[in-house]
Amino acid sequence: MDDARATDSRNAFAGCEDTTWKAWRAAMVALPAKRFEGMVEDRAHGRRFVDTSMAPIVGSPATYLASVALVTCMTVGQERSSEPDVLLGDALARWPGFRGPRTATETAILTAGISLEDRDAKLEYPSVDRPFGGFGASTGGGGASVIAKLSQPARR
Repeated sequence: MDDARATDSRNAFAGCEDTTWKAWRAAMVALPAKRFEGMVEDRAHGRRFVDTSMAPIVGSPATYLASVALVTCMTVGQERSSEPDVLLGDALARWPGFRGPRTATETAILTAGISLEDRDAKLEYPSVDRPFGGFGASTGGGGASVIAKLSQPARR
């Protein structure tokens, strides 16, 4: 999808929906369900399950990379009138991720739990803002439900 995005080639994007959805579903099925345990929605305090659930998705190299491909296909790869995937795209836009050694190292540092002895000292991290699909759109609204089970789709 990176090559397709860079060249803006219709042919390179052709059929990307099926390919990227299959890759994303396979990555999600492999993500341990325990990563989502204890997540609850509390709209009274501004916590939606969908927002909380983005952390395990973008925090795993396989699901992160599959998500980047999916969002690239479903936003940049579509005609300009298509609606972007706001939730997943916004989560990806603000996380260094795992697209190469530099971003993977930055992610490792961010998640290492570093605690400086001097309480006034601060680590400064580079700003991350990649417009993978949110394009400033609202993430409000939507419904609430319980995911009972994730499974691998039947092979054809």
